[in-house]
Amino acid sequence: MSLRNRVIIILYIASFTISVFIFAAVMRSVYMNVEYTSYSEGKVSGDKVYLGVNTGGAGRIFRMDFDGKVIDMFTSTSADEARIEDLSIASDGVYAVLSTMETTEPEDGSEPVNQTWYRIVRLSPSLALRELTERFKVDDATLSGFYSDSSTMYLTYLAPDGSYATVYGIAASELKPENELSGGQVILESLRRKNCEDGRFYCQAEYQNGTLYVRTDRDSPSGVFAIDNNIADAAMHMHFKAGQIISMYSTYFIWYFAVLIIWFVVLFLLIRLFTSRNRMFYIVAIAEALLAVIIFAGIATTVNKTAQARSGEHTRFAVISLLGLSDSTGLDDYVDYSASGFYDSAEYQGIREALTGFVNLEGNSDIFYDVLIMRLNDGIVVASASGRNLQHITTIFGSGLDSISNSIYRGSRYDYEDMVIDNQSFRAVAVADNGVVSDYALVGIINDTTDDAGVWVDNKGMVILGVLLFAIGSIMILGVWYLLNRDLRILENALRDTALGKELPERPAVLGNDMKDMWDSMAEINKRVEELQYSKLRIMEAYYRFAPKNIEKILQKNSIIEVRNGDQTRARGTLITLIARPHAGAGMDKYDKAIGAIGDFQKEHGCILIGKSPDDNLLQMFLTENEKDSVEFLTGIFNVHNQGNDRISLSTTVFYDRCLFGVTGTDEETTTYLDADRKQMLANINNIVSNLKLGLVISEDIREREHVEGPLRFIGFVGCGTTYGAMRLYEVLDACPARIRERKIALLNKFNEALDAFYEKDFYISRTLFSDILKELPDDSLVKWYVFESDRYLNEIVDEETFKNLHV
Repeated sequence: MSLRNRVIIILYIASFTISVFIFAAVMRSVYMNVEYTSYSEGKVSGDKVYLGVNTGGAGRIFRMDFDGKVIDMFTSTSADEARIEDLSIASDGVYAVLSTMETTEPEDGSEPVNQTWYRIVRLSPSLALRELTERFKVDDATLSGFYSDSSTMYLTYLAPDGSYATVYGIAASELKPENELSGGQVILESLRRKNCEDGRFYCQAEYQNGTLYVRTDRDSPSGVFAIDNNIADAAMHMHFKAGQIISMYSTYFIWYFAVLIIWFVVLFLLIRLFTSRNRMFYIVAIAEALLAVIIFAGIATTVNKTAQARSGEHTRFAVISLLGLSDSTGLDDYVDYSASGFYDSAEYQGIREALTGFVNLEGNSDIFYDVLIMRLNDGIVVASASGRNLQHITTIFGSGLDSISNSIYRGSRYDYEDMVIDNQSFRAVAVADNGVVSDYALVGIINDTTDDAGVWVDNKGMVILGVLLFAIGSIMILGVWYLLNRDLRILENALRDTALGKELPERPAVLGNDMKDMWDSMAEINKRVEELQYSKLRIMEAYYRFAPKNIEKILQKNSIIEVRNGDQTRARGTLITLIARPHAGAGMDKYDKAIGAIGDFQKEHGCILIGKSPDDNLLQMFLTENEKDSVEFLTGIFNVHNQGNDRISLSTTVFYDRCLFGVTGTDEETTTYLDADRKQMLANINNIVSNLKLGLVISEDIREREHVEGPLRFIGFVGCGTTYGAMRLYEVLDACPARIRERKIALLNKFNEALDAFYEKDFYISRTLFSDILKELPDDSLVKWYVFESDRYLNEIVDEETFKNLHV
């Protein structure tokens, strides 16, 4: 194996290896880190756990055992929805509420409005989709709970300010198979409404088994709102089978293999181009590669720096705002958050109003998702704008916030941590109180979307700008390359034309000194090449004019150059003899046309021109065994020759035989020869046809080989009484002039009758019949011959066989 092939194999192996590491790094960044938090939905049914989370670009429901082994999965995209909102377990399956947020443009041109659409689906215990409802919406409310029994599905919604909870019922009959959905409306029946007591607001509500459970901002999570440890443990130890991983990340695998194949193709093309050693291509390729690196590295750097700047600005704004809020809420003052009755005190009311007012403040509402006060020694949320108090912060937002609480607890004045809530990117910013040892921290959850750092995902405008700049830069590079190489390219074309023997193009009007010298040299080379080409052309013209065509084929040589004196071969084939009889004062134009037609026939077939007599009146061709259309070709020559008035008569015989073909002569002059097994019979036939002025005459074996079906006139025998045996000869009437052909066809039966009488030795009858035919065909030499022969045999003794032979 050559060194180049080894390097190519190493490149492919290295490319595949690097791609695996890149793919692994990408998968680590997109891998679903499932946790059971207050934003997850989980239910236990028997020995199985059902967990619904929003991650990985879609809502998913997992069915697993208590050890975390995932058994089945359901994805919201299979029902054309984006998220999982809640789920419920009933006797006939698993029910889930799915949702999708859509943005609509108001007709009055005001700001776009975000609207959440819901849909309920019924799944089998193994999470196969069975039925679903039409889409529906509930304005100015947030879904808090969902429960289903065999007849009704209950949805619990909270008012935006938590002042009341409403329970809606949807009949189970609204569930239909997917193919029966028609886009109708879902009937929501308002079943119950409960107002929150003054000074409180609901943070959670759920209707189950005829009871509306609610949780206010002073209540700890208990009952239906408590975290189920079985679900938390199963989520912590969740593990997937290989097929499930491929199913969840199938898009990434498809992209990986598609990009890998594309790269292998590009690498193959690059290898081919670089091995071609086109130095100009090297320059362009290097320039394009540098341009791509500069532009896309600049775009990536700009996007990352912008994202970092935005994140830093959001974080600084959050820290400054939280410091101001810390002063207003009295975080720096001593507050006993664990005192009994604290959540009924005026002090808590002030803190709660400060937190909710801060979140709802214009400007803050676009950034802050939630604000809370966290006790550092145990991570419990003691007050929050969302009302989810008395829970561990990791239970609400995930385990990632352990690090931020530990950092503040160890003395940092502020810290932040990126996190994902319901598949959306957020950042938690914590500010410690001003005590020597911090006991509490004020934590703000801000929508600092870290996705902005994903160059290929959310910065489509920057990507498009990079592609546009690359395209413009490429056009400029190619333009400069074109201008710099225009003179060289014209010279290259001129050199190619010279090598091909074409005419030298005109030189450019403006040339540099170096190019001028090369053009002068090119002109001299072209002049010399033209001289050589002219000499070779004249030699080749003379050679091909006189050299036998296709001689190398029958002698089984690769080229005529390999043909030597004494070469010979035996072959079966068709012998064609063309006899021209020019009249006095006749030109040879039509004969030349016949020779030209024969030359064209030679190009398409394997025939060989044997030679011609000194006065050009006889020419022979030999066709090999596989050529079987000579009669049709010769008929065409006769039809062309018969047009108009011409004083050259053509006669042709077509004969099949086994021949010895060879080359003989000296180094200065050679000739070809052909020795047929029945050459005497052939010479006799040619003599008869020529003297009787017949047109196209074929032997019986030719008629059978070529399946000649046109009108034929049997003219007689040759070879009767000889060792060769009798051979029938036929005249092809289609080769006769039109007027003569018609008369011969009309008299064909009478001619055959006369011929039969001749062979039956009824010479008197045959003479009479042939004489009658001669009156209709006075120029038919064959009929005249039979008239004289019949008259002669009336007075002579007739041999039993030889009298049948044609002779002259």
